[in-house]
Amino acid sequence: MKNALKQITITWWYLFRHPIQAIGDIFYNLRAAYYRVVRGWTFIDAINLDDWLLTMLPPMLDQLANGMGYPESKEFPTEKEWHEWLEQQAANLRHCRDDVIKNEFQDAFDEACKKFKTVSVNENGDTVYSIKQCAEFDEIKEHYFAREEAIYRERERLVAQTFAELGKHFFALWD
Repeated sequence: MKNALKQITITWWYLFRHPIQAIGDIFYNLRAAYYRVVRGWTFIDAINLDDWLLTMLPPMLDQLANGMGYPESKEFPTEKEWHEWLEQQAANLRHCRDDVIKNEFQDAFDEACKKFKTVSVNENGDTVYSIKQCAEFDEIKEHYFAREEAIYRERERLVAQTFAELGKHFFALWD
């Protein structure tokens, strides 16, 4: 309830401070809603298609797993095995979301950025933020970015594996 009140306060404050932009946002959101009703997706979904797919496909696969139909094949001799396979594919896609796999070095990296951040003003009067280079920050940065790369590769591998599996049974994905 507290977060909802905070959001309402922010929204009203935004409307008060930026009335022209707020009116534009209303039309933007109405246009997006219209396209979602008419064609099932909107331009906003296309801007970040990977996130949209990782958000929408798992619940759809879960719904199929709770349905009655299944393809009769050697790979899935029983309905239970088909439903377990669908649930596994949904779980794989959920695991690929940005907010699921955590970087253990995130907090240390954020703290190091705060600790070693320097603020200066250039000749144009602009504020410039930079990170003071030192061995301690470089070590944390190296661990952080190595872990980020590993997370990216794991997500990439899992998406490729899951979509290959879904592709094998693409025309059986119905209830």
